[in-house]
Amino acid sequence: HFGASIIRVPADYESIQAALDASSPADEIRVAPGSYRENVVFPGHDVRLVAPQGPALTVIDGSAPANPDSAATVSITVN
Repeated sequence: HFGASIIRVPADYESIQAALDASSPADEIRVAPGSYRENVVFPGHDVRLVAPQGPALTVIDGSAPANPDSAATVSITVN
């Protein structure tokens, strides 16, 4: 994809959500190994979220949502 960027977490953005919020269509977000305690909402555009070291070393821990009654660890919006 022409103009696509690679965004690195935590090197470029401290959180996965901050990287998703800053992303543009066709960007790739690469998440370094670690546990990320957050709940993430994908934007309404095409973006790839990858953990190059795999799920054994990279975890999205959604156990402390801001709104526990309606939160999911990962939400995807389709436009």
